[in-house]
Amino acid sequence: SNDICFRYYDIFITFLSFLSLFEFINSTYYCNKMYFSKMLFFKKLRINSMNASNILKYLGYALGEIVLLVVGINVAIYFDNQNEQKQNDEYVHKIHALIAQELEQDTTNLGMVIEYYNNKLPTFKKVLSGTLTSIKTDSLPFYENLITTYAPLTFTEKGFKLLSNNAAFQDNFNDSLNINLSNYYALVKNDIEGRNIQLIENDIFENLGHFKMNYSWFKNLGQSPEFIEYTLTSGEYQNLVFQHAQLVYGNLMPKLSLAKSSATELLVDLEKANR
Repeated sequence: SNDICFRYYDIFITFLSFLSLFEFINSTYYCNKMYFSKMLFFKKLRINSMNASNILKYLGYALGEIVLLVVGINVAIYFDNQNEQKQNDEYVHKIHALIAQELEQDTTNLGMVIEYYNNKLPTFKKVLSGTLTSIKTDSLPFYENLITTYAPLTFTEKGFKLLSNNAAFQDNFNDSLNINLSNYYALVKNDIEGRNIQLIENDIFENLGHFKMNYSWFKNLGQSPEFIEYTLTSGEYQNLVFQHAQLVYGNLMPKLSLAKSSATELLVDLEKANR
């Protein structure tokens, strides 16, 4: 009896499934029929609207839609460009602030190096005059290490590198501020740090190497009576002093003064540009 019940149950379920499928097919057919009916209706409506009497009205509507679309796109592009320009201006202002900090440090360092070599100048002049016959080393500053020490000097250009990689800098390269910044960093990085300071450093090491290889007083350089005698009587020492003085006062010092004045002017220009 249980098997018979289950069999009738299966037949009933199968009947309901066929009934549901029939309803789905019927409803789908009805919806498609309504859809195509609507499509035909709108097609007829569009064709009617394009009759000769309405053609200008239809074209005017289409043209108006195109104009509104173009205007909308241009307005969106304009505001997007304005926002991008504002963000870039803020970024450039931050870079200018960084450059200003580095320039302030440069002016401080330049001032210290200029002062260092200005303090050495009277001793250079005295030695090169050829009038020294005896000396107390404490009477002339830097006498003991006149051509064996120097003032190292480096310049930071992190801010300028960031600026030079910015599109605004490249688009406005001929701007006076950008030109002056480029000239300044070419002067301090290429001429001063890359060439003049390097020449002075090399000359210092050459002098030390020469003294080390040729004179026993090298281990007491600047303090032994033999060294003092050498500086007072040796024509070789006069030549070494003259050569070093040319590197410092003939080549380096004019560029240090120019760099300091340029850095000071750039600080004023940067302040004006960011007001």
